[in-house]
Amino acid sequence: MNDNLDILKNANISIVNDEISRIFFNEISEDYDQIIDGTDKLLLPGFINTHTHVPMTIFRGLGDDMKDRLTRLLFPLENSCLNDEIVHASSLLSLSEMLLSGTTCFADMYTFTDATARASNELGIRAFIGQGITDERSGEQLNADHGFELFENFIEKYRNDPLINGALAPHSVYMSSEPLLQRCRELSDKYEVPFLIHLAEQPWEADPYLEEHGSVVKYLQNIGALNNRFIGAHGILVSDEDMKILANVGASISHCPAGNSKSGRPIAPIHEYMQEGVNITLATDGPMSGNHMDMMSVMNCAPKMQKVKYQNRALCPASEILKMATINGAKALNIDHLVGSVEVGKKADLMVVNPQTLNMLPLYDYYAAIVYAMQPNNIQHVFVNGDLKVKDSKLVHTTEEDVIQKFSVAYDFVEAESRELLKKATQSE
Repeated sequence: MNDNLDILKNANISIVNDEISRIFFNEISEDYDQIIDGTDKLLLPGFINTHTHVPMTIFRGLGDDMKDRLTRLLFPLENSCLNDEIVHASSLLSLSEMLLSGTTCFADMYTFTDATARASNELGIRAFIGQGITDERSGEQLNADHGFELFENFIEKYRNDPLINGALAPHSVYMSSEPLLQRCRELSDKYEVPFLIHLAEQPWEADPYLEEHGSVVKYLQNIGALNNRFIGAHGILVSDEDMKILANVGASISHCPAGNSKSGRPIAPIHEYMQEGVNITLATDGPMSGNHMDMMSVMNCAPKMQKVKYQNRALCPASEILKMATINGAKALNIDHLVGSVEVGKKADLMVVNPQTLNMLPLYDYYAAIVYAMQPNNIQHVFVNGDLKVKDSKLVHTTEEDVIQKFSVAYDFVEAESRELLKKATQSE
């Protein structure tokens, strides 16, 4: 995934400590601590999932076909059920699914951020964990000032952690005041961390800003909230001018086609974004939205939806989709100097793919095979920061059985609580 999209056949790579130290084609003659035979395999940079709510696995499948699920079911559930232990167990489940399907880095928006950070460290995945901040109480956060306090405490605690990074995550413009958004921008600049937000997702979202500003994007520009660390999730309902604004400030869009389609949203204008030069990344969204946390299901549907939207099968070639899932995500998080491609000097965040399977053969086109045919079962090994985190399609630092057992304890509590809330929500339809 370098600038030339080079494909190196029959190459070897050497990892020293946490970095790719060299790429070479001659026979292996030196002594190594470990040698992995990559014959007939593919080596790729790890996927970078730029918009998630990983602890929401605990709610996966609840009210899937319900209208207004967010306000009628989800928010009440979060305020009544969530605690440190539940978020930790739920994060372990989501992150295990991501690692086993080749994701080495993710950006998250939620609450009880320390619990997600602990789970990330236990499994060894690179993380940008965004403190959810709103003007009202939300999860662990009591109010906006408390949210900013939690964020700065998190930044201080993980300042020297090689894998854990903080982020600011105001939920949306409709749940965040102008001063809150401006402060997020200021702290994003101060601490050099991502600014994560849901953007232009709902038809009514722009109503309060149309008369004075013209759109949500213009509102954010006018109040000084946009910067090159801004990552807007969804970005569906935007104008040509909005796209130009986002391109000019170096902002990124996190495209979540699986979650958007399941919610009955319009198809985001990704092709037009690309024409304007906006950096497009891919994401699963939360496990309540798209249900799966693997990037392969996202890569598979993203180009298909664009081809349908514009009635043109040539749009969004597979090579561009793979860039969205790797190097573009690194650019959005401002870590493309560290990860996102297989290049000497970069951190060894990598996956080894076995394409010698019924679902991937034949390999006429590597990019097409990866985007349209690859499935989680094809992921054989996963490295993060030079360490092997998945070996022979199994987690290295824990077992699936242990993760599921911890999750089951959390589920038993939430299932009982959710039953009554779900009953009330369905009765009010």
